[in-house]
Amino acid sequence: MRIMQKLLSGILTFSLAAGIVGCTGGGNPSTSGPDASPTAAMGRYIEQDLGLPENTTKPKALIRNEDGSLHFWGTYSPDNMTSHPRHYSSKDGKTWEEQDVSWMDSVPNGNLRAICGDGKGGFYAIVNEDNNTPHLLHTTDGKTQEEIPVPSWNDSVSEDGSLNFSMAGGSVVVGEQGSVSLEDGEEGGSDASQNSPKFGQSLSILSMDLLENGDLLISTMNQGILRYAPDGTLIKQFKGDSMGSTANSKDLFVLDYKKNITQYDLESGSQVSTISMPATTSSGNLVTDTDGSLYYGSADGIQKLAPGGSVWETMMDGSLSIMSTPSVMVMGLVSDGDGGFYVLLNSIAGGSKIIHCTYSDSTPTVPDTELKVYSLKESPTVRQAIGVFQQNHPNVYVNYTVGLPDGEEAVTVSDVVRSLNTEILAGKGPDVLILDGLPYDSYIEKGVLEDISSIMQGEKLLDHITNIFQQDGKTYAIPTRFTIPVMVGDKDVLNQLNSLADFASLEDHSSLFLVNQPDLLLNALANASFPAWKKDASTLDDEAITEFLSQAKSIYDIYHYNVDADPNSSMIITASMGGMNFVESDFMSLQYMQGKTELYMTNANSLYAMQFGVSNQEKADHTMVKSIPGQVKNAFMPRVSAGVNAAGSQKDLAKEFIQTMLAREVQDYAFTDGICVNSASFDKAVDDLKEMVADIDFSEDYRSLVASLSTPVLPDTVLMDVVITQGISCLNGEQSPQEAVQKINEQTRIYLSE
Repeated sequence: MRIMQKLLSGILTFSLAAGIVGCTGGGNPSTSGPDASPTAAMGRYIEQDLGLPENTTKPKALIRNEDGSLHFWGTYSPDNMTSHPRHYSSKDGKTWEEQDVSWMDSVPNGNLRAICGDGKGGFYAIVNEDNNTPHLLHTTDGKTQEEIPVPSWNDSVSEDGSLNFSMAGGSVVVGEQGSVSLEDGEEGGSDASQNSPKFGQSLSILSMDLLENGDLLISTMNQGILRYAPDGTLIKQFKGDSMGSTANSKDLFVLDYKKNITQYDLESGSQVSTISMPATTSSGNLVTDTDGSLYYGSADGIQKLAPGGSVWETMMDGSLSIMSTPSVMVMGLVSDGDGGFYVLLNSIAGGSKIIHCTYSDSTPTVPDTELKVYSLKESPTVRQAIGVFQQNHPNVYVNYTVGLPDGEEAVTVSDVVRSLNTEILAGKGPDVLILDGLPYDSYIEKGVLEDISSIMQGEKLLDHITNIFQQDGKTYAIPTRFTIPVMVGDKDVLNQLNSLADFASLEDHSSLFLVNQPDLLLNALANASFPAWKKDASTLDDEAITEFLSQAKSIYDIYHYNVDADPNSSMIITASMGGMNFVESDFMSLQYMQGKTELYMTNANSLYAMQFGVSNQEKADHTMVKSIPGQVKNAFMPRVSAGVNAAGSQKDLAKEFIQTMLAREVQDYAFTDGICVNSASFDKAVDDLKEMVADIDFSEDYRSLVASLSTPVLPDTVLMDVVITQGISCLNGEQSPQEAVQKINEQTRIYLSE
């Protein structure tokens, strides 16, 4: 388990998702658009990267002093284990100087948990010992320090040896023997001057703020908001869930996990109001000013709510900002004192970025040129490319349309594809088409896609992955990511599995693997078999589909786990940070992690997904990763495959956009939609894994696996959905494989003929 802990630590460390780009000063570009009126509206925020001197520091806070100087605080972990504080300051936001942080050395090997400033050059910091015991330190000059004793931090447990964690409406008490009990409690501010509770090691600290009178507000994940006097005395506890908080001299605003804001009166502790966040708002940073206005910075931009108001005003539209890219998350928002904002961003690559956003009344509110990009499903790679592209093209508005947004159930895939085809044939389609799930072969045949061979002359790519759309010397699309249907497990066992039939023919299969749901098995196997299911673009191979369902049925009958026997059998555990999922463990992989089986199957969307399983084994030298043996060999699935509409109005810009998708500014990041195709980015990903888990080096295994991939699997989403749906019924014994194939033909005949 030590290896697994190091891997997870590395993944979470790695995952915490320049120039001038535009942010709108109001309105919705998706509805207004560049051609909304004959006279373009003027005025929007533009942002500039302030250029920190290095990019390996994880952000903690951005502080602006009264003299206008900026102070960036963060942590860095050279050994992926110990966290060290780091402080940079800048007088003008252009030149940064590293500052001495030795005043924190009074806590040996201390971990900086939170920091705030007094606006005059002094700082308060909470630094934890290795055992998580917090210490409150104060410096007035950045050189000398005093420790403020906090009586409520003296011990981590109550007198009976139990730990107490607050929750909405009450608390959970975990006793010495592991017993759990619930206790009722009141939300809001309670006077803590009498019978002060003890927190100590149980505190999970999020942030710290300094009030005008010198009191400190400490936001915690498990104990609500704690207010301390300058001498360390606990004055008041505001109970309830907290994702963060902000306060002025009068009010405290607490953001909960349901993204509601509760406003409290700081003195009385009473609740003043409950404020709803905008429905589309993603995770971000909440701040207030002396007037009581609220500001929220997130991937959606910067929004403002006036005191007593109910409607949030969009000051900056995130869709025209680097803030919207999935490689960063807003960690801090600071006024520049002149109507602009400094925004602290956390990169999923482990570093930090600070941008300065200022209003320009001579810049069009919405860029005057529009580039239309379409994908069937949401793509973080596309989102990242939009942010990077607009840094280099500030006068271009990228209008990104997702045909089937997450949670959309009102329309079917076939309905969406049919509507898109109608637009394309009418000459009104998008400029860039992300072909995943779309009838790419029909588009090539009908001349919908432009030859984009010139794009291939740019970045060095994994050619055997990216050349799959070449025909007659022309390139009609380029995959920008790919996934691999793989098995992870014992070498001796995996070497015996070279066809679907081998799963059922093994003499001893009692502990091979377990699967609890038919769709889990079908999706794993289908990705290595789909190319065999069609004779041509419009004709199914009934014999191949029948054989696939027959083999899947045999495998499921042997390895099916009784769902009713385990209420947690459908549980999925996801390792993620910043909104990006890097490792998703389903039932099959969880059984393997627990040592109950000898392999699991997954459609690996990153190298981390494979390393996650490999590194959990004490006998790693007996573990391997291998392509799933399906009806085709060495299969891979091209993802985020981009093409240019031959009838589009912005073909040159569309090609530049695809080049951006292939550039390292996009490819260097590990997203959920696949492994990178940029050769340099792929090498970096392999090296990052080796660095994170030095005990096990699978670098050459991954390189060999990727080099062996030879069969592109380009599933038609409509056909795949029908086969999986009918296959579930088949594996459940409700119909035979032959009957399932008959229904598959009936349900896809019209679609395939279009």
